[in-house]
Amino acid sequence: IKKKNKLLKALSIRPKNQNDLLKSEIEKGKNISEKKDWLWHQLLSAMSTMGNSRGYAGLIEEQKTYSKVAFSNLKQLKSLNQINDNLYDALNTAKVRMPKTKTKWLINNWMMIEDCGGIEKIQTFILNTSGRATKIRMMKLFDGIGEKYARNIFMGMYHKDFINSIAIDERILDISGALEIDSKNIKYQEHENIFVQLANEANISPWELDRLLYF
Repeated sequence: IKKKNKLLKALSIRPKNQNDLLKSEIEKGKNISEKKDWLWHQLLSAMSTMGNSRGYAGLIEEQKTYSKVAFSNLKQLKSLNQINDNLYDALNTAKVRMPKTKTKWLINNWMMIEDCGGIEKIQTFILNTSGRATKIRMMKLFDGIGEKYARNIFMGMYHKDFINSIAIDERILDISGALEIDSKNIKYQEHENIFVQLANEANISPWELDRLLYF
């Protein structure tokens, strides 16, 4: 209880720069949601941070590398082998973990997007599905996307259905350990609910809590 109260106090007296960072994340999310290829962009982002967040800078923020795997540029290539080579080269250059495995996942996801009628059609379909649970189930159909990233993809876009979500990752697990939460023996949703309640006690949204714990 003491550690929990200490965390709640820290959240209540957080420095102004963290509030500025939250505003920046919201704007960033809105910009991502307006991308014509937001789904592919978010799948790339997920692969870049999975296992180690350092890959994000090399793949997403490095324009020369990102251009090799941007949806519009990949569409101009003539074969899946060329797409595969571009993906692997970019992931490897960006020092993304497990580049071979993630390239395979991305190729499979690329084919699924194409089989569903293309990027615009599948994005519209996903966004038009009702509620958070359905969107999570849909995202988990993509290779490499589990409970965490099925949420984080939409949280990164500041989607209204995911303001009450928490993406359980290593930082959350570390905090859970400090709070003596038995994270190994509870389901993802139960674990998420604990932090949603914590956010409510701190008078902030779970989305804000998730981002603040990352900062």
